[in-house]
Amino acid sequence: MTLLDTHVILWWQAVDDRLSARARREIERAERILISPVSLWEIVLLVDKGRVRLDRDIFVWTQDFLAGERVELAELTPTAAVAAGLLPGLGFVGDPADAMLYATARERGVPLISKDTRIRSFAAARRDLRAIW
Repeated sequence: MTLLDTHVILWWQAVDDRLSARARREIERAERILISPVSLWEIVLLVDKGRVRLDRDIFVWTQDFLAGERVELAELTPTAAVAAGLLPGLGFVGDPADAMLYATARERGVPLISKDTRIRSFAAARRDLRAIW
């Protein structure tokens, strides 16, 4: 099981070369692919700003994506939300969405696949999360 960062979701679905070989292998090996509702919210914002184009309506795309055989929605729990709010005080440098993804992966005890160097550096320093790229 593994949690995907928002950009990883988009690159994985588009079979984009920007997805690293290691990230692709981890996704292929994972029994379940966890997706945070926070990432879905971020995708909507990216589509609305014109930074991402989907091949169908956002609601249809979301339903189709979540219906994928190995895809599972990872609930943002109150505990993860509070933990995400505390991360900046521990030196986390990133936006609130990144903090919520980090806290969700940590709470679930699963790796987070992300290209974001800030997330990976923080995880390496804290040693409380396996961040993969």
